[in-house]
Amino acid sequence: MAAAWESVMQAALVPSEVCELLKKQGYLNQEAFQFKDDDTFEAFAKHFLVEVQKAPGVSAETWTFQPLVGVLRALWKKVKVPDKLDNPTQNQALAIPGLTGGLAGALAGQSKTLTVACRDALKRNLEKKYSGTLVTLASLPSMTLLNQVKAQADSKSWDWIPWKKLLSEKMAAAMRGRRKPEPAEAFMEALASGAGFYEEQYDLELSSAPYQVLALLLVRSHAYAMLEACHLGSWALYNGRFMEYYTRDCGEHFRFLTVSEAEEADQLALREVFGLCYAGSSLDDALSTVAVDRDMLRHLLMPRPKVAKQPRDKEPLKRKFNNRSRDDANGECFMWRKGKCTRKDCKFSHHCALCQSSDHHAAECPEAGKSSGAGKRRRH
Repeated sequence: MAAAWESVMQAALVPSEVCELLKKQGYLNQEAFQFKDDDTFEAFAKHFLVEVQKAPGVSAETWTFQPLVGVLRALWKKVKVPDKLDNPTQNQALAIPGLTGGLAGALAGQSKTLTVACRDALKRNLEKKYSGTLVTLASLPSMTLLNQVKAQADSKSWDWIPWKKLLSEKMAAAMRGRRKPEPAEAFMEALASGAGFYEEQYDLELSSAPYQVLALLLVRSHAYAMLEACHLGSWALYNGRFMEYYTRDCGEHFRFLTVSEAEEADQLALREVFGLCYAGSSLDDALSTVAVDRDMLRHLLMPRPKVAKQPRDKEPLKRKFNNRSRDDANGECFMWRKGKCTRKDCKFSHHCALCQSSDHHAAECPEAGKSSGAGKRRRH
């Protein structure tokens, strides 16, 4: 046992003199080197570095950033034995009567998925931590959104979430109400939703109304704050700046942003925030940097210029004639036909177009009836 403990400490790169000090303090095996939580370990590390090792330059104010603290923490994480009671999902799954098959196995094997009971505890803790905050069904994150944010927070893999997925519990219930599943399917959906495994069917229609946009942003801020991934005040600062620029007066020659343009601006801003997180900043500092120091939202939410409407090319209206078209005159003078032409050198004909007589025009010509009758006989 002692040889195994010695090899574990050597594999963790613990210096030999530190190994001897640990043994003298009674840490003779892996079972002895167990601590309840991070606070207990930090109390041990402070006592060990300041009181036991007494290295030069190490004091109660400087022990936290000593390299040996990281080495001892890695050793503790390596030999830490997980507590079976830390898996409430497994206990709840096993306690459900009549639950068998693959779903029970999934529930029993899934330790990082939140349940409805977990969400209720997180909601109460948020309202207790921020005394002026009241989380209603309209601002309570849905189980799907909460588990998605938790997966990001656990792995520090931050990513922007589309607005259609920022569902509150009220919106998620309304979406499920629009579907009409079979009774057996509805029962399994309710069971999976309670265990945190239900995947929403996103059919949310986004609205550009400021109240609707603010409601989406509030649900997202509650999701991150409930999981303590970020302070609620940091999200309140970001949401306030976003709505300030989204609703500002755009002027005569500009227009308000559409909801798709606002969503794109939010995506660009948060991708910049998460980029700072990957560079080493905390989520609180990154939100403050983007929203206040860089003031990116001012430029991303700039009102768009109005586009002038292009005039359409309309076809000219056709000229209308009374009772007859222009071709009915057959080249005869209109005024002569009425007996009113007084022009000396009229360029139009003053003769009948059928018989060339100057006594009448084509409409009164005796030959007109004959030609029309002949035409009718030819057509028959």
